[in-house]
Amino acid sequence: MLYTVAEVSDLIGLSKVSIYKKLKLKELQGHIIKKGGLTYLDDGALNLIKNTLKLNDSETYSNDNTVNDEGEQYLMNIGDLSIKTDYINTLKKQLDRKDAQIKELIDRLQQEQELHRNQQILLKCEQNKNGSLLLLRRDKKKKKKFWKRVFNI
Repeated sequence: MLYTVAEVSDLIGLSKVSIYKKLKLKELQGHIIKKGGLTYLDDGALNLIKNTLKLNDSETYSNDNTVNDEGEQYLMNIGDLSIKTDYINTLKKQLDRKDAQIKELIDRLQQEQELHRNQQILLKCEQNKNGSLLLLRRDKKKKKKFWKRVFNI
């Protein structure tokens, strides 16, 4: 008999999204039939999905029951938990290092901006000095004696 994904999800008690995820398993590829935009599963696929759920339940050791975003209930393995906490600690250390690097870069940027401001101030002072020197040179040229100016001597 053929079942739609919605029917299989009702029979097993999983969401349709979870069923579609299970359809990606290699064992189910021969049991999937697509007609008219709908996905149908035969009895073999239904049994395989049920068996994979039973295997997943029997492989877990912990008594920590949790519910994921699709409403499926699963048990966490204690070994997996320690691996995940180690991974989280490693990620925290990496974040701390990245935060320190970012702080160092911000400090360098502030120093560079301060140097740039100082350079601009020095440049303005130098321009003012050059401007006053040009005015002094003009004044010296204008102070020719009267007769030299008249006769261009």
